[in-house]
Amino acid sequence: MKALLSNNKGVALVTSLMLTMITLGIVMALFYILTQSIKISAATKRYRNVTEAAYGGAELMAFDVIGTAWKNYSSAGGMSNGLVSTYGNIDLAVSSPNDCLTQKLSSPAANWSNCSSPQKSMELSTIKSSPDLTFLLKGTTSSQHYKVYAKIVDTTSGNTDTGSSSMINPSDSDGLLSGSGTAYSKTGAGGVPIQHIPFGYRIEIQGEKETNALEKSNVMVLYAY
Repeated sequence: MKALLSNNKGVALVTSLMLTMITLGIVMALFYILTQSIKISAATKRYRNVTEAAYGGAELMAFDVIGTAWKNYSSAGGMSNGLVSTYGNIDLAVSSPNDCLTQKLSSPAANWSNCSSPQKSMELSTIKSSPDLTFLLKGTTSSQHYKVYAKIVDTTSGNTDTGSSSMINPSDSDGLLSGSGTAYSKTGAGGVPIQHIPFGYRIEIQGEKETNALEKSNVMVLYAY
């Protein structure tokens, strides 16, 4: 028994195997950390790109599209047709009926009788399923295109000039609005200017990559026109 306990043969092999396993474990952990870092970096880059697309869509919607819609407000079906014609280069499509979009631009949400429940809903899940407008922000290749969904979910009425004197209050022969649609110039008795009270819109924007949409970004915009 004493001879067996004093026998050290094979200890070096066991020790080397243990050190090899520990080394392999450390290497595997390093590879895992490196792989996860690459995945997180790629996801962050994709999300940053899609967020920029959502911001770009919000700016386009607020600073350009709404103004174009107002210019085509008075003609039947003209708003949708005008938007599609003006923004054909970004494949703009009007998903809401023209009557619904007209009400969204000019009256509070409680008066949107021409809009369906999904079109009036503020739920984020309905931005993509029931948008007012969709358009494409194009990259250098088709795999870099970003799809943007835009939806007006609330409106505060004002007296913004649209170039139509009877648009807001048809019973008022003089109307609340006057001018060419570019500036508010209504005056009251004695030529006293009436304070301009713009329309206020809450707009929900969702952006995602057109193909292989792994990330999406939602932006909410409050805009006065």
